[in-house]
Amino acid sequence: MDKKAMYAIIVVAILVVAGMAAVIAMNNGEKEQSSKNYINVVGRINTDGSGIYLKEGEKASDYIEIVDVKPTSGEKYIEVGDKFIVFKAENWGGKLFGTPGTSTIQHIQLQTLVENVMGLKFKAYAIGSSMSKDTVYFDAVKSFAAYKEKTTGAQPLPITGAIIWEAQYSLALENKCVGLEITNNIFPGHTCCVIAGNTSFMESNSDSTVKFLVAYLEILDKMVKAIEDPTSEDYKKLVEVATNKVSMPSGTSTETKIKVIENALNIVKFGAHDENANDPLVDLRKDIATLAVDLKELGSIKKSYSDLGFESADDFAKKFVDGTYMKKAMEKDYKDDGSKVKIKLSVIAGDIHQIAIHYGVDIGIFDKYGIDIVISSQDNGPAVATALQAGEADLGLLGAPPITITVMNSSLVTA
Repeated sequence: MDKKAMYAIIVVAILVVAGMAAVIAMNNGEKEQSSKNYINVVGRINTDGSGIYLKEGEKASDYIEIVDVKPTSGEKYIEVGDKFIVFKAENWGGKLFGTPGTSTIQHIQLQTLVENVMGLKFKAYAIGSSMSKDTVYFDAVKSFAAYKEKTTGAQPLPITGAIIWEAQYSLALENKCVGLEITNNIFPGHTCCVIAGNTSFMESNSDSTVKFLVAYLEILDKMVKAIEDPTSEDYKKLVEVATNKVSMPSGTSTETKIKVIENALNIVKFGAHDENANDPLVDLRKDIATLAVDLKELGSIKKSYSDLGFESADDFAKKFVDGTYMKKAMEKDYKDDGSKVKIKLSVIAGDIHQIAIHYGVDIGIFDKYGIDIVISSQDNGPAVATALQAGEADLGLLGAPPITITVMNSSLVTA
């Protein structure tokens, strides 16, 4: 399958499923809005950062093979760069894998591999049911602790492996599970978390919004340099903060936590913007324009860009993804009168993808810019989107999928 075509299918499917919770929660009783933005995406957070692992004793070579020569037409494979990943579908069929839930990126990534690459069915597992060789089954596994409980509990499930985000993937490997592959290598550069903001707040507090992004860029720069130099004091501090903030099972030793964090920091790719300095969110905007069309065609959203008053998907994306704050932040174009500003920030609890916020607070960078960060932790992206829409959060860190579907179905961005 062509890599670009497969990736388009993946991203569309991610948005379809990942936004369902937001659609249900946000779309009941909403009044039609016009000529107004209520939420804008103003930055990236990271790409990549998940992995597929197998239970102890399994062999990765039984499930995939990475080769340099293009496989024959009868083989199930994807092309990534100059390599080909061959999936041995005959060994996947009849197996049970864990995913964090049907509304997650990881679930859709695995589903895409199973259905679109291997040509197998993908179904929820029912305890006690027979398992067909033409089907890969899934069950909810939201952490490595949940995986262990389901494989060793009173009624253990026959789970072969799981796909999960960091740092749970690295934790599994530290507990003798077998790494199959990280999503960085299967779906390189896939969009993950973004920075979104309540538009009313940002318009009334433009300098404060830019200052937040200036601080965030400084934090990320410090983080990336620290990750590149694991002997530095900055790296030790980053690992310390992450060890305290990232969710792990009780009883996990400090030594194991440090190993897990260090591995995870090398897998997650942190970055706040695209490479184009004149239009720092240009690639993200292009992706969303394409998705706005595909989502309507799939029936996963009730309103198309035209229903929101736009002449094209590009016009919708231009208004939804606002790169002006990031551009000013990159140029440090803001006025600072020395006053203190309070920003209510909503984040996903225990997520290493969003560790820059906690690191920045700990080392005092937000204080340096006169920003008092008030953090509220949420269970997932749709909950962050809800906080933004309700004005309970000024800015939020969440996945691109739930925020995109939220704004389209609730008419939060209109022409």
